[in-house]
Amino acid sequence: MRRAAFVTLIASLGIPLLLGSSVGADVRLPAVFSDGMIVQQEMPIPVWGKAEPGEKVAVALGESKAEATADAKGDWRVKLAPLKANNNALTLTVRGKNAVTVRNVFAGEVWIASGQSNMAWTFHMKKVVGPGKDLDLPNIRFFKGRHLITETPQWDTDGRWVACTPDHQTWGEFSVTAFYFARELHQSLGVPVGILDLSWGGLAIDRFMSRESLAADAELKKAILDRWEADRARRTEREGKQKIEDDFRATRKAYEEAQAKGEKSQDGRGGGREWNPHIMRQQPASIFNCVIAPVIPYAIRGALWWQGEWNADDPLYHREFTTLIADWRQRWGQGDFPFLFVQLQREGKFSSPMIREAFVKALSLPKTGMAVTIDLPPSLHPREKDVVGHRLKLAADAVAYGKDLVYSGPLYDSMAVEANKIRLKFHHVGDGLVAQGGEPLRGFTIAGEDRKFAEAEARIDGETVIVSCPQVAKPTAVRYGWAKVPDCNLCNKANLPASPFRTDEW
Repeated sequence: MRRAAFVTLIASLGIPLLLGSSVGADVRLPAVFSDGMIVQQEMPIPVWGKAEPGEKVAVALGESKAEATADAKGDWRVKLAPLKANNNALTLTVRGKNAVTVRNVFAGEVWIASGQSNMAWTFHMKKVVGPGKDLDLPNIRFFKGRHLITETPQWDTDGRWVACTPDHQTWGEFSVTAFYFARELHQSLGVPVGILDLSWGGLAIDRFMSRESLAADAELKKAILDRWEADRARRTEREGKQKIEDDFRATRKAYEEAQAKGEKSQDGRGGGREWNPHIMRQQPASIFNCVIAPVIPYAIRGALWWQGEWNADDPLYHREFTTLIADWRQRWGQGDFPFLFVQLQREGKFSSPMIREAFVKALSLPKTGMAVTIDLPPSLHPREKDVVGHRLKLAADAVAYGKDLVYSGPLYDSMAVEANKIRLKFHHVGDGLVAQGGEPLRGFTIAGEDRKFAEAEARIDGETVIVSCPQVAKPTAVRYGWAKVPDCNLCNKANLPASPFRTDEW
C-alpha cells in the first residue's frame, strides 16, 4: 500500500519529509510486519507500531500474546515469547480500537543483507551465475523497503515480503548473494529463511551509519559530518536555495511522469525503482534513516555485509566499519549478533589492500566472520556470487550456529626469521595448506630493513609457509597479495583462499 505521507524533499533545503507521522488514531504496523513475513525462531519477537496516545494494544501470534499502551507520541512495543520454527502458517493480530491482521506468518531464520551494489545486485541485472530451475522455494522470503531518501530516521517504509517462487517478476529482484546464502541455509537447517534486504548500490559506508554514531566519534565527525555540512553550505551559497529547490522539483516531476508511462526517467531508473537525488544519496546517515531504521529492532539471527568499494583507500574505513557494527548491535538490543562480511575482491579502481586489511582487523570483534574473494576473477561486480553466498554460509555455520568446520581460508598469525628466510604461521589451516592448481606459490614479497620489497620464493612446509629471496639477505617483513589486483594462490585443502596480509606496519 502506498502511503500519502511518503513525500521526498531534499534534505539540504530543510524541506520536511512527512513519513510515518501519527496521522489518525488507528492501530498501525510498519510494513515489515506484513503478509508472508518470517520471524526469528527461538528468540523474543519485538512487535511495534502506532496508535492513539494512551490506547491499549493487544498482540497475538500463535499462542504467544502480549499487551502494551501507546505512549504520548503514539508509539507502542511488545515482545512476544519465542517460537519454534514451523511450516504451518500463523496469524499475527493486533487489536486496539481497530484490528490489524497479518497472515501467512512463519518462524525460521532471519538475516540482514546490506551493503552496496554487490549485495544489491539482483537476478534481473544478469551477469551472475543463474540459480537453475530450483526456484520454487516458497519458504525463502525477502523483504525490501522502498528506496526513498530521508534526512531523519523513519519508523516505517513501503515494502512487502516476497516468496521465492517460479514467478520471475518476484525472485528476479532478489539479492543474488543473499539468495544463495539463504538457499544453502534453508537446505541445511530445513526451516524457513527470511532476508531483510537493506542494500543500496554506489554508496560509502557512512550512509549506512546513524548520525549519532558518527557524531559520537570526534574523528568521524570531523571527517564526515563537518565536511558534509561545509560542502552543503558552499553548494547552497553557490547555486542558491531557490534554484536547487526548483531543479529538485522539476527532476522529481519528470521522474514521476516517466514512471506513470512505464518509461525510464532521466536518471536511467525505471521498473518501479525510486528516484534518489545524488546529493541526498551522499548525505551521511541517509540510507540508515530510510532503509535500516524502519526495521529496527526486528528480531534477526545476524547480518551479512558486502561494501567497501566506494571507500577504496579510505584511511578511516576500519574505524567506520567497527563503529557501524557496534552501533547496529546496540540498536537491535540483541547483544553481539553474528556479523559476517565479504572482503573486497580484486579490482583496479575500487579496491585496495588497505580496505582488505580493515576487514581482517574487524575480525577481532566477537562473532564476526569473513568471506575472502581474492581468488575470484578480477571484477568490480564478480559473477560468482554463488561462491560468495556459499562462503558466507560457511561462516554462518561456525559463527552463528556453532558448527565445527573449516569456514575460512588461512589468516596470517605470526612470523619468525630463520637466517635468510621468514617462516609464516596461519590460523584456519584446516587439513593443510596448498597452492591452488598445484602450481608454485605466488603473491609473496619480502623486504629487509631498507623496506624495499622484492618478489619472493615461497613454499609450503607443513602448516607453515617459508619465504625467501636471494637479494634479501636479512629479511624483516613479508607481504602477500598486497596490491589492488594481486596474483596469489595460497589456500587450505577446503579450497578456501588465504586473505592478503602484511607482517609490517610500514
